[in-house]
Parts: sequence; structure tokens; C-alpha cells
Amino acid sequence: MLEKRSRVQVECSTAVENLSAHLLQWLAERAVSRLGFYRPIKNEPDLTEPLLTWKLGSPQRCLCVPVVDDSRSKTMHNARWEAERVRIGCYGIEEPIEDILVRLQAREYAAFTSGRWHLTPKGFMLSNSILVELLEAQQKSRPLTQKK
Repeated sequence: MLEKRSRVQVECSTAVENLSAHLLQWLAERAVSRLGFYRPIKNEPDLTEPLLTWKLGSPQRCLCVPVVDDSRSKTMHNARWEAERVRIGCYGIEEPIEDILVRLQAREYAAFTSGRWHLTPKGFMLSNSILVELLEAQQKSRPLTQKK
């Protein structure tokens, strides 16, 4: 049984290597600059590495993956895939961290802990300040102006 299992694992890894080589060749023969793909689920082959290799071949190339917005309504959008900026999504699949969250985290307005994003105290104060400005503008029926 163990011998059969190890043989299957070798055959699977060889199949993924062959599929990866074929994919890279196929992409090289076409003028493609944007490509959407799905992250593997369970035992599906993972073609992320060859796709990242392809992407790094030109700065104009872009990889996108679907991201679930709301698991109840099953709405999705496509997001740029950056391998170094991922999180585990609601279905247990890696998905990109959206740029706005990364910028908020860099400024210490938001944090990602225990698998969830939340505002930090600094971010909470900022959000309250923005809400106050919006409410005041709405009550006075005036457009927002920049403070100098």
C-alpha cells in the first residue's frame, strides 16, 4: 500500500510538472498580458508557480483570482494576485489581501489578527473623525472642503 501511494505521488508531481511546462509554452505562444485563474482546492493541481514565473517575465502582465465578497449571496469580484500578500478566505482558499487593507495596515489604522481585519484604536479614531465631517456636511448641506 505504501509503495503504491508513493508511486501515485511521483506520478502526480510529474503530471503537474508536465502540465506546468505545457502551460508556460502555451502562454509564450500568445500575446496575453492578463490572466485569471483559480486557486487549487483539495487535490487539484497547483499551477500558481508557473503562472508567477510567466507574470514575472514582463511588468505589464497581471494575474487575477476570484474573491468571494459575501458567502451568503455568493458574490465575487476579481483581484490582482500577489503571492506575497495573501490570506485565507471564507472557503479556506488563499486570496489576495486588497490594496486598501495593506495601506491601512501600513499606517497602523487596521490589523489582521485571528483571521479577521479590524480597525486599530488609531483607525477607529480616524473613522469617527471622517463620520463627524460627513454628518456635519450633510446637516449643513454644504460640500466638503479641504482644510488648510
